[in-house]
Amino acid sequence: MHQFLRFTHRANPLRALVVAAALTLIGSLASAQGGGMELTVQDAKGKVLKGVNINAVVESTGDSVGTAVTNKKGIVKLDFPAEGFYSLEASKDGYPEQIGRVEIKKGMTTSLGMTLYTEATLTTQQAIDAFNDGVAQLQSPGQEAEALANFVDASRLDPSLIDAHRLTAILAANTGDLELTENAMNAFLAAVPEGMPAIAPAVYMVYRKTGRSSELPPVRDALRTAGFAGNVAIGVFNEGVKALKDEKTDDAKALFTEALLLDSSLTVAYRSLAALDFNEGRFEAALPNLEKLLELNPQHRDGNRMAFFSYVAEGNTTDAVTVGKAWAAKDKNAAEEISARATEHYENGRAQDARTYADLALAVDPDSPYGNYTMGRVLAGAGDIAKAKEHLQRFIDLAPSHPEAASAKAMIEGL
Repeated sequence: MHQFLRFTHRANPLRALVVAAALTLIGSLASAQGGGMELTVQDAKGKVLKGVNINAVVESTGDSVGTAVTNKKGIVKLDFPAEGFYSLEASKDGYPEQIGRVEIKKGMTTSLGMTLYTEATLTTQQAIDAFNDGVAQLQSPGQEAEALANFVDASRLDPSLIDAHRLTAILAANTGDLELTENAMNAFLAAVPEGMPAIAPAVYMVYRKTGRSSELPPVRDALRTAGFAGNVAIGVFNEGVKALKDEKTDDAKALFTEALLLDSSLTVAYRSLAALDFNEGRFEAALPNLEKLLELNPQHRDGNRMAFFSYVAEGNTTDAVTVGKAWAAKDKNAAEEISARATEHYENGRAQDARTYADLALAVDPDSPYGNYTMGRVLAGAGDIAKAKEHLQRFIDLAPSHPEAASAKAMIEGL
């Protein structure tokens, strides 16, 4: 059974696929020094073609080794002087010259088939071949650039090959080639107006990079419909991280916000937005993003920590204790950090703030050694000697080997 050579137009060559479909032994000893070929030629509709001129050329030198013309059955036979690769040049009136490649085996006759295309059908076939090559390359990691080149060729050769436009747009978007992406995107959507979900990542990139933000909502919806929104959101978030490293804070905020418009479950974006406000002391502004973060991940360590101090700054000690306990569950030093704030206020003469943080430290973790020590100092300073001794003694009981244990004992004796 024949397999078919993939022939190409000489003026616009693509890679030719050559396969030997059937091999038979050559009868004569003289012929066995080289090999033979039996080629059957047909048109695109499968009708055999007579009168097709075939010229066999040594691939390495370009020397012709034989010519023949197909008979009424579309068959031509040729002998070759040696094994190896040969080019087969096919020509006939009404058809563009086409060229293929065949491997001749020593002592064997290779039976092959080929289809001769008209100018129009050849171009279409070349487009299909380029498209199929691109699809095959996409199955192999690292060949995206080669695949993109083939899809570009396919869409140029046959603009009606709609999927070539789609895949060109998607791959070009990944490379950041805005012009190529937009052209391919427009060609695809002109042919398939309802096809937005299939090409949404490319459309999203074009709209965002060209300032068409007002047109983004339906594109975001299309990304979600197609299941692409999460991956695109991560890419946008990473852009925000880069902007932050480049000290472009406003750009970073806008990118983190855009990432959340794509994927409202992206906890890292809530955390990043909250941190930007928290670090600048804008606690009220930080809280909405912190609350959303903790709604999605109630045990988030940094989220609970920032929420604790934000609630305290806003005077909401009830919610501060709630998130403080969640923070302490993930961070054994949480109560110590809160106590350190109490100590700082105490040593700077802010007695009321010191008492607030000391109370919160023990509300978060009643068995915090340093929390009890801090509370003892704060109460002693306020003149509540009895309770001060209780907390100092509790500190000693909890951490008898602590560096401050001796100091606590001396304080108790001196009160």
